[in-house]
Amino acid sequence: MQKLMDLNLILLYGDNPVDYSSVDFSGKSVAEMFMALEAFRFRRDAALVGETVLPDQHAFTWMPTMANNARAFPELNALMFTVAIVDDYGDVSKMSREELYATIGYVLAHEISHNFDENGSKVDINGLERDWWTEEEQAAFEARVQKVVDYFSGISVFEGVNVDGRVVSAEATADITAVQAILRLARQHEDFDYDAFFRYYAKQYAYFSNYKWELHILGDDPHPLAYLRTNVVLQQFDEFNKTYDVQEGDAMYLAPEDRILVW
Repeated sequence: MQKLMDLNLILLYGDNPVDYSSVDFSGKSVAEMFMALEAFRFRRDAALVGETVLPDQHAFTWMPTMANNARAFPELNALMFTVAIVDDYGDVSKMSREELYATIGYVLAHEISHNFDENGSKVDINGLERDWWTEEEQAAFEARVQKVVDYFSGISVFEGVNVDGRVVSAEATADITAVQAILRLARQHEDFDYDAFFRYYAKQYAYFSNYKWELHILGDDPHPLAYLRTNVVLQQFDEFNKTYDVQEGDAMYLAPEDRILVW
């Protein structure tokens, strides 16, 4: 609990943004510019070895402010939101509670949970890699994660092509845990519109794709495919079943004993 309460939030801009003015792009192609940036970041990181590094220094070295992204940093007990990801969702002040929960709220909860997944759980409150759980806690956690691995490994995406559950388990667990946390908040509001929430959640994972791209993601991305981040995640919850009257025998129904909630 203390690790959660002491979590650092690096939001929008850091106090120590990286100064890239020394990088010379003169006469360089796009590929050469990219390599120059990578070389700059390598030199900067190397210079910080042995030094005390503030969370925003570390984060903004790894992920520029205008990158549309968010990331957990278990080694700093922190999570980071860039300005671009917030801007991508539009004017937050005009969002309904359901939209806010399904987008910004969900992403925040997703990244927080990474500090306690199969990787983050091995790092303590001070960012040190060590066993800080009891053997019983660790064994129970690993058994639940294995259930996630087994479930996803049993999903056939294309004929003869299954998901690799071990590859996607951390991100899948973060997705499910995030929605689980948000739904707990939703229960505090008697007028919460679950249909709107689930639609806003699904909308962010809707996109056009093709066989080759999906096959590439399967082999190169630790995140589940977008449709699985919707269907598998939402079928874990009673609120989803109740909202759409999902019954045993329906394709989206998953019996309570087969659900893969980790927390």
